[in-house]
Amino acid sequence: MKKVINTLLDKLAEQAGEVATCKVALATAAEESAQYYKWWQDEVAITKELKATVIRVEGELAGVPAQYKSNEVSG
Repeated sequence: MKKVINTLLDKLAEQAGEVATCKVALATAAEESAQYYKWWQDEVAITKELKATVIRVEGELAGVPAQYKSNEVSG
């Protein structure tokens, strides 16, 4: 009977170690996810800002007389 109890205790200790390992992996994944989400939100904000700038510049260019507009884009 004592052997069975010791075997069960060993198995429980092993499972506890596996649970601890999984918790560490989960915490790491959660941190990476939070960093990715922040990066994504920053990208969305920058894209929105750039689109607004393009619209503003296009509006300003609409008011420029045709003789001053270039037909080529300089690189």
